Amino acid sequence: VTEEPEKYHGKTVRFKAQVARLRRELSLLSREYRECTLCYYFEGLSCQETAEKLGISLHMTKYYLFKTRKLLKEGIGMEYNGKKALVCGMAKSGIAAAALLKQLGAEVTLQDIKKRESIPNAEQLEQEGFRLCTGKNPDDIACEQDMIVLSPGIPCDLPFIQAAEAAGVPVLSEVELAYRLTPCQITAITGTNGKTTTTTLVGEIMKAVRPHTAVVGNIGISYCQEVERLTERDWVVAEI
Repeated sequence: VTEEPEKYHGKTVRFKAQVARLRRELSLLSREYRECTLCYYFEGLSCQETAEKLGISLHMTKYYLFKTRKLLKEGIGMEYNGKKALVCGMAKSGIAAAALLKQLGAEVTLQDIKKRESIPNAEQLEQEGFRLCTGKNPDDIACEQDMIVLSPGIPCDLPFIQAAEAAGVPVLSEVELAYRLTPCQITAITGTNGKTTTTTLVGEIMKAVRPHTAVVGNIGISYCQEVERLTERDWVVAEI
């Protein structure tokens, strides 16, 4: 980008104070975010024209543009791009969290106490660009990470987690990771009994108003799995 973006599209006037950072960070954005940003703000295409040019849905185009605006406005930049992330647990939630982080540009290591031969999709995950640490706790690599994400059910008091926290490595759950990246309103449901029933009921009520409502969490659908399709007009109902 060599010229002021406001020459290309009036909508970028709001970013005048952030032009320098926009130029720097465009090169760091994941491909989908970067292409949508360039088409919409720099080429002056409409959302529909951007979607048609890139061959993606209008829904996803609006999502990418919304997230780009949010990243620039809040100044959080590419918080995960180029960062080393360790995701503990290679079941559904862990793999969804790893996929989400990879989409955001992180270098992801997936870890599980199970041996490699007990993980049916291990080879496929490696082919997709994930590093694997299997058959042991990640004691030797935990403190080298920029962040650690724990799948549901993994205790928070394991020695490698305590060591990482002492070293200043942020440790968060899969749910918290998804929460940080959610662009819309969230209803979280927890308690001792009746959580799944209540979550299902509230989810159906919300779907009558917001058809793309995501019903996630302990109910069986990974929260991270749903984050990328959400827009500011959607809603999340989460069993926590």
